[in-house]
Amino acid sequence: MTTLAGNPAAKGCVDGDGQAALMNETVAVAVSPDGRRVLIADRGNHVIREYNIATRVVRPALSVSPCLSVRVCFSPAPLLPPPPRS
Repeated sequence: MTTLAGNPAAKGCVDGDGQAALMNETVAVAVSPDGRRVLIADRGNHVIREYNIATRVVRPALSVSPCLSVRVCFSPAPLLPPPPRS
């Protein structure tokens, strides 16, 4: 097995080039239908990450404002579920 992104010996929430990226408790991966990206479930940081196979860069999979992605990445509290439908 080869580590493409992250460092198994270190935990954190850092986006960037391949092994410089840090994750916390990766629990699942999936390849995008076009085969260009790997989606990574980073449970410890409550975020879905995207690894671009061509550029070897890890970033949040959703296009959100930088403030939100930082808040999600470093929040000590879990994300709240959506409110119940009435």
